[in-house]
Amino acid sequence: MPYKESSPACTKPDKQFKMLHQFLQDEEIIRIAALKVEEETKSWIIKMKINELENAYQTFPGQLKP
Repeated sequence: MPYKESSPACTKPDKQFKMLHQFLQDEEIIRIAALKVEEETKSWIIKMKINELENAYQTFPGQLKP
């Protein structure tokens, strides 16, 4: 008897595997999006701190040497 790919015994594990695979892909997309938001937030914070330091440096031009 030849092997049938569409036999009921193969269908359930295949379906479960596809569901798991889709779940993992969705999780990956969510994590990557969260990392991008975190990166943008940290980048913005760093830019703000650099601006603060530049402003502080300009406030005391004669007292600080680069």
